[in-house]
Amino acid sequence: MAELSDYSGEFQADFKPQHLSKDAITQMWLAASFMYLKMDSHWFQLVAKRFGESVAWELSQEAWTKSAVAESKRCAEALNITGNDVATCFKVWQTAPGMAGICECDFEMKNRNHGIVTFKRCGPLEHFEKHNDEQRMKLVCHTLEKGYFEDYAHAINPRITVKSLLLPPRKSPKDIACQWELELE
Repeated sequence: MAELSDYSGEFQADFKPQHLSKDAITQMWLAASFMYLKMDSHWFQLVAKRFGESVAWELSQEAWTKSAVAESKRCAEALNITGNDVATCFKVWQTAPGMAGICECDFEMKNRNHGIVTFKRCGPLEHFEKHNDEQRMKLVCHTLEKGYFEDYAHAINPRITVKSLLLPPRKSPKDIACQWELELE
């Protein structure tokens, strides 16, 4: 079977994702990344409605901690990413649906144990800005993300430190979303 650029034609009983082209697989991966984030949003809203926002926030932090560790390990295993330094952590971040699938990042390596990641675009931040939700933006960007990034990094090596260099709110949507420094001491 020839590679499919999409699945717009007739139904194929023997269809497998492997029949899709690289570009089509990439589009599916990006769509799944956004669905992953949207599911969290729906989950948070339902818990907040039933049990209150403070309970939803507490459970969300726990859920994202568990997902960061699992996602980090699964991505590393799926792509045979090995190592325990910042470069390894960045390789995982470049492939993880919860990171690269919803954000556009630049990675700068000072050396294998020290690097800076700049989030040029961030889906959640853009959502908060669109809805003028500065309170939720600060909860996510200033609190949840720090823990989430630390959990991700610590799944690679517990000695990796994560420090925010720049956090929102930002003056313009053209500004970078945030910037973080990771270092293995």
